[in-house]
Amino acid sequence: MTDINSTGVNSVVTLIAIVLTVVSWIITIIQSWRNRKLAKRVTAIELIAYIDRFHYTYVKIKERTVKKTWYKGTQGSEMAHELSDVLSDYNRYRNLFTDDEKISIDSKYAEANKLFHSFFGENQDYIDQMLLNLNLADQDLQNKKIKVQGYLGKL
Repeated sequence: MTDINSTGVNSVVTLIAIVLTVVSWIITIIQSWRNRKLAKRVTAIELIAYIDRFHYTYVKIKERTVKKTWYKGTQGSEMAHELSDVLSDYNRYRNLFTDDEKISIDSKYAEANKLFHSFFGENQDYIDQMLLNLNLADQDLQNKKIKVQGYLGKL
C-alpha cells in the first residue's frame, strides 16, 4: 500500500470540493431556469383568470342594463364594486401586454374609467358609451387570452 502524505490528502479534498461546487452551480442554474419558467406560467394563468373575470363582469352588466332601474339598490352597488375592481386590476397585468396591445386597450380603459361614475344613472348615452368601451376592451382581452393559452400549451 502506498502512503498518502498530507499534501496528497489536501489535493484530493480540494478536487472533491471543486467538483461538488461545480455540480452545485449546475443544479442552481437548472433550478433558477425552472423557477423563471414556472413564474411566467403562473402569471399567464393569473392573466387568463383576470380576462375571464372581466368578461363575466361585462356580460353581467350588459344583461342587467336592459332593466330600467338596474343601477339602484344592492345590485347596483355590487356591480359598481365588481366593475371598479376589474377596471383597476388591469394595471396589475398591463406589463404582460405588448406595446401595441397596451395602446389599444389603454384608451378603452381610460374612457371606461372616465365614464364610471356617470354610468350608474339614467343617461342612456353614458350607458351605451360604457358598454361599447367594455365590449371593445373585452374583445382585445379575448384575443390576448387566445395568445396566452397558445403560450401555455407550449410550456
